[in-house]
Amino acid sequence: MPGSCVSKDSASSVQASAPVVAPTVAPSRAAPVAMAEMATKKVYIIYYSMYGHIAALARAVKQGVDSVEGVEGILYQVAETLPAEVLAKMHAPAKPEDVPLADPHTLDTADGFVFGFPT
Repeated sequence: MPGSCVSKDSASSVQASAPVVAPTVAPSRAAPVAMAEMATKKVYIIYYSMYGHIAALARAVKQGVDSVEGVEGILYQVAETLPAEVLAKMHAPAKPEDVPLADPHTLDTADGFVFGFPT
């Protein structure tokens, strides 16, 4: 009946009108491609870390991403916005020099992203 509901008591007596069938996919005629022949996917891991905690998490994420065949994790840090005097008063360590700053003009070259920011 259009617009009607099935009550909790009558739900057990309701039967499906048609069986549910999973869609099928036609087999590919293309030759199989080995994973080594496929382009490596790039996942940008972009983070901000004042005291190094988020940086450590980002490096751990990179290890996980790199463990997937055909995927490479690339670390980028967000540029610092606080003045050096404020960072000194907060006893913030220097930023790692081995991680480049994220560039918004090159974000479109990534295949995926992971962001890490403190609360």
